Amino acid sequence: MSYCVAFVIPCFNHAKPLKGLLKKLAPFGLTAFLVDDGNTPNDQAIIDKLLPDFPFVHLVRREKNGGKGAAVIDGALAARNAGFTHILQIDADGQHDTKDIPTLLALSEENPQALISGFPLYDASVPKGRLIGRYITHFWVWAETLSSTIVDSMCGFRVYPLNALLDVVRKDKPGRHMDFDPEILVRLYWAGIPMKFVPTRVIYPEGGISNFATVRDNWRISKMHAKLFCRSVLLWPHLIKRNRRTHWSQLEERRGLLGMQFLLAVYRVFGRRLFEVVLFAPLLVFWLVAKEQRQASESYIKQIRMYAAENGIPLKGPLSSFRHFHAFADSILDKFAAWMGDIDPKNDLVYEDRETERLLTQKKGEKGKILFVSHIGCAEVTRSVAENDYDIPVNALVFERHAPRFKAVMEKIAPKSHINLIAVDTIGVQTAEDLMARLSRGEWVAIAADRTPVRPNGLVDRTVRVPFLGKDAPFPTGPYILASLLKCPVYTLFADRDGCTIRIRARLFSEQLSLPRKERDKTLGHLAERFAEELQARALTYPLDWFNFFDFWAEASDEALRTHQKVPGEKIQ
Repeated sequence: MSYCVAFVIPCFNHAKPLKGLLKKLAPFGLTAFLVDDGNTPNDQAIIDKLLPDFPFVHLVRREKNGGKGAAVIDGALAARNAGFTHILQIDADGQHDTKDIPTLLALSEENPQALISGFPLYDASVPKGRLIGRYITHFWVWAETLSSTIVDSMCGFRVYPLNALLDVVRKDKPGRHMDFDPEILVRLYWAGIPMKFVPTRVIYPEGGISNFATVRDNWRISKMHAKLFCRSVLLWPHLIKRNRRTHWSQLEERRGLLGMQFLLAVYRVFGRRLFEVVLFAPLLVFWLVAKEQRQASESYIKQIRMYAAENGIPLKGPLSSFRHFHAFADSILDKFAAWMGDIDPKNDLVYEDRETERLLTQKKGEKGKILFVSHIGCAEVTRSVAENDYDIPVNALVFERHAPRFKAVMEKIAPKSHINLIAVDTIGVQTAEDLMARLSRGEWVAIAADRTPVRPNGLVDRTVRVPFLGKDAPFPTGPYILASLLKCPVYTLFADRDGCTIRIRARLFSEQLSLPRKERDKTLGHLAERFAEELQARALTYPLDWFNFFDFWAEASDEALRTHQKVPGEKIQ
């Protein structure tokens, strides 16, 4: 059967704004099934008076109000009986932006097996309680699917493939009220239906009538999530199998944009203490299902314990993979605070010694700094030092695959941030020249010197293996090559939470890195070894602050070891 779509409009208590919606839908030339979900006689009269002016509308009338889900299902059945393959669900109250209908329909026609849904972009009219409630629902949907595929579970602006929708309705009998929208998405995901999401503007009209019954519908939604979560536990083996083992850069980051937005909302409204309470549930789920990351954590803990015991070094606090994950979760809030400017350098940050304070003090007109950072602790707090104390932008070199998501989060939570993201695998002559110009203006450039970036063809950048916690581990050479070209002082920087404060340590790595041609490989190995020594010392001091959740000591492939990303100005020998 060829693609054929119709509108389905559930309507209860929204007869008055309905005319405006139908006027906007008429130009599309599609059939619409308007479901009168047990409206009052007065509203039914308004609807009956409208219909002659809109001949494309077919009325489906329910004697009693059954809820939004029941109305959508009745509309879907009517559409399938009329020969349609898909329906576009849209609310009758005018919340949804009809300008996005062509985008939704085009995407649906290109992907007829997929569910296409709007991803709301709210304006100032959205009630704050409703917004936070949505993020709570998003968290539970993530827990029920172990996936960030469902970007939004509450928006009722969707295109459904009818056979898939009605099959799930018949087999699983989802809720018929406000619990329908999130439940049907979870069950369609379990059924293997692909999903795509389109950003769309959503408004709450002034004086609009909400059909959301605060007590009853919240109770229904709570029961629904309890039921779905219990059911999802049985499905975990199937859901977990969707993950596959890859290089660290190809691991899908589980800290999705929506999850971070939810946590941010909790932090902003309730503060750090409740944030930590709310974070416990997703943290526990993450720890239980993230098998590969958990194994990497256990491997790291085993290695650092062994090295510390052999060298008589006491380690701080009991070590376990769950505590390790908890430290990582706690660092997320520190990142939020740093990006939003909530870190007070005078009260929240402590320079480890006078040498650190001296090195991070920037005089007016002074050339910028290159900072070798790592995935230990929370190096993002350098933004507070640079911006608040000296009004200096920080340029962070990041892996390109992760940059769009990170940028999206930054734009949401810190639109005024001075952090500039530069993709690692797009560095060319122009980028190098731009970095030189930034450094000459006194800006800082932060480079993670503990991870090996991957180029678009999937090959790992060249590494050298140097001792780290008693075993040889691969360290990238790119940071040293780039720093040698930028001809600028290089510092190492670490920042770790210690109780109520974050301790910062900086050391001069080199006034200006130089790579003699004849001893280039030897020099690169020596530089990597020096950085690994500093990294090791920091890990031994703060063992739970190690946030590389992959096999750090894994052997690179022979092909990867033979390849080398060419940096402008460098000749490969």
